[in-house]
Amino acid sequence: MKFPLVLGLLCVVAASVWADQPRKVVKPPPVVKVLIMSGKTKVADFKVRADGLNATAGCASFSALRNRMVPTEWDLPMKVRGSDGAVGYVPATPSVFELRPLGLTVRAVAELKKGLVVLNCEITQAEGRKLPTLYGEGVDQVDTGDGRVVKFRKREGDAGTVTSETSFQLYAKPGKTYTIPVLFGGKTVNWRVTCTVEQP
Repeated sequence: MKFPLVLGLLCVVAASVWADQPRKVVKPPPVVKVLIMSGKTKVADFKVRADGLNATAGCASFSALRNRMVPTEWDLPMKVRGSDGAVGYVPATPSVFELRPLGLTVRAVAELKKGLVVLNCEITQAEGRKLPTLYGEGVDQVDTGDGRVVKFRKREGDAGTVTSETSFQLYAKPGKTYTIPVLFGGKTVNWRVTCTVEQP
């Protein structure tokens, strides 16, 4: 009967000793706030975890996309007869439309190394363009059937989409602003990137 009692007392003492031991508190990683400006316009403003040298780096994605309906297929010009018997000619007409996401997507990964923020960024921008979308035979004219040809002005559709991609790695001193050349619509524009560190 004494053995179980002694064992129980030992367990209580061990639990008390363990409770008094200093415990290692896992501190959450700092957070890097990323601000991207183009002139006076804010392009992106988001936060990403920075998990340090020996851990998986934080990752974030910022998107400012809007879906726009654009024509993707067209019917050729044709001759039509109205209810009154009058003959008319219809130019090329959109027949199929699709939703396409246009706008900006930024993907970022951040680490802290030797007091610097190491920021890897991928920037994708898609913008709609009014570009000629119809080419080839008969897209801008129709034969009337009596030796005449009705000609239409070449149509410009909204189906043209220009996509630009820029990738860069920035070694940033927290609070300092850096100028990064970014492709946009086939042109290079300068964006300003500032990283600040927020301690948990």
